[in-house]
Amino acid sequence: MEKNKKRKREKAIKIAAIAVGLLLCIGTAIALHLLNKNVWVPAKIYESANELYSAEEYLSAYEVYISLGDYKDCAELAADCITKNAQKLSGREDVIMGTTKSMPWFKIDENGGIFFDEDKYKGASTLIIPDVFDNKLVMAIGDKGFFYADLLEEVILPPSVKRIESQAFFACSGLKKIEFPEYVEFIGEKAFEDCTSLSSVTFSAKLTEIGTAAFRNCDALTEVSLPEGFLTLGARSFASCEKLAAFSFPSTITLIGNKLFDGNKNIVSVSYNGTLERFKELCSGFGNDTILNIKEITCKDS
Repeated sequence: MEKNKKRKREKAIKIAAIAVGLLLCIGTAIALHLLNKNVWVPAKIYESANELYSAEEYLSAYEVYISLGDYKDCAELAADCITKNAQKLSGREDVIMGTTKSMPWFKIDENGGIFFDEDKYKGASTLIIPDVFDNKLVMAIGDKGFFYADLLEEVILPPSVKRIESQAFFACSGLKKIEFPEYVEFIGEKAFEDCTSLSSVTFSAKLTEIGTAAFRNCDALTEVSLPEGFLTLGARSFASCEKLAAFSFPSTITLIGNKLFDGNKNIVSVSYNGTLERFKELCSGFGNDTILNIKEITCKDS
């Protein structure tokens, strides 16, 4: 009887020891997992962000730092990436920084689109948009961003801008001149419609698309030249431009939208940096057949 009790106690002790061992193994595994998750993984990601920063890939580094939240000094480095990228794009150290407090007439959305409030602005007719606003890189002119801002005569865009969204400068009747920085690739629908004083437009080399009616009723515009690499012209994008006399198409264009020059009576010269046969194909249909009746048509083979 006594031997049986002893055997049972020994067996119970062994089972308990095995259970304790298993619990220790599980606990160790969990601890290692948490350590890996909370220390090793962020450390590796942080290291990769630092490599991007060193390679001057500031926007990519910024996104990684932001994803790490309050890990180490990520917040400070993310803010620094914005400034560094602005300096890289502008080619100058003294980038223009703005805040809601210092420039209350601006606001910026989460995608870097900037907006202008004319009622809060008491400055000159030439407006300089900052490179960085409220610690965000200005990447676009927002949808209706300068809608009916008719007191402005010239707007200077920061080099980081890539997009001019729909109706961005709609009915800015005082606007006379705009020069698009190097990286602008898209101009949206009605972006400059009814800018009746706009007489000078310089497009960026990276521009690929102009939306519907983007420059309709720009009465002061006299000539337009699209860069090589450009692809798509929206319908009526240069319609009712009273003084428009000359227009240059690149060889890369793939679509000329419906009634491009609708209502224009003074166009006397168009050029296309390709063959006459291809130009005829581009102009056939969509109400653009009349382009082929323009007095002077210059193509690469004519």
